[in-house]
Amino acid sequence: MVALPQPADAARLLLLTGVRRDMVLGMKRAELEDLDGREPRWVIPGGFEGRSKSGRAHVVPLSPEALAVLRRRFEGTAGELLFAVTRASTGRGAAQASQSDVVVPRCGGDSQGD
Repeated sequence: MVALPQPADAARLLLLTGVRRDMVLGMKRAELEDLDGREPRWVIPGGFEGRSKSGRAHVVPLSPEALAVLRRRFEGTAGELLFAVTRASTGRGAAQASQSDVVVPRCGGDSQGD
């Protein structure tokens, strides 16, 4: 099996699931349930620390095509996140820096934007 590049897998999951980009990019292994069962699903957590826009858990049924993409990602990644995010974000999504991340200051000015 030829592994598709990460962006192709992310784009395919966007189309197959209809969820927001930041949700796909922040997909965690622990959010996937019953992958070998009759009703495979992806549960995007809600609540105060959750990632869903509504604040409630969002359950996304997974098609056989989506499962094939996920299995490919399992083979290509070792960590909890299935997509390595390399960009900075100011939103609530997956690319948001955590408190443990290193913050890199902007070059050529101070925090006042000079």
